Amino acid sequence: MYEFLDSHARQWEQKAKKFNYAEVTMRKIIFLDIDGVLNSADHLDHTKHCNGYSDISPKKVKLLKKIVDRTGAEIVLSSTWRDLGKRKNEPEHPMYTYLSDTLKEYGMEIIDHTPYIEQDRPREIKAWLDKQSDKDVRFVSLDDDFPKHKYDEVGIGDCLVRTCFYEKNGGLRQEHVEKAVRILNMENKS
Repeated sequence: MYEFLDSHARQWEQKAKKFNYAEVTMRKIIFLDIDGVLNSADHLDHTKHCNGYSDISPKKVKLLKKIVDRTGAEIVLSSTWRDLGKRKNEPEHPMYTYLSDTLKEYGMEIIDHTPYIEQDRPREIKAWLDKQSDKDVRFVSLDDDFPKHKYDEVGIGDCLVRTCFYEKNGGLRQEHVEKAVRILNMENKS
């Protein structure tokens, strides 16, 4: 009987070496800012506003989808757009519905929002992480507002993927996708 158990244990050990079980249980999160990530000044200047909203660039949403597809990450909204979501006794703002519907069109959804802490996104992200019962979380923050040193102050500077609202072709770009994927999948830069 012990021989059978030893053999069974060796088989599981070999399987574990071939397949990293930590990857299965590791939760991956994208903390998502909207303005400056899923849009830019350039996009807003060149978009015609008619019958509805056009604040989100489909090109940028497709780039976000690449990150989600390549990592299996979930989305937590850290943007001020979270103010537009449902609150007690208030309906969801149409802009939030637009955001949610746009993400759903691409097979994505917002699973949660960060808390409000004096409009300090890095602290809000850290607080959200601290409240998770599963502490095994790998994450990135797609953000154009807060510089790395603000993230460093709360010990999460390595998670920042900094975008820019005002650059030509601003917002999320392919190089940001690659960086986010490397962080979330713990890949070395090649």
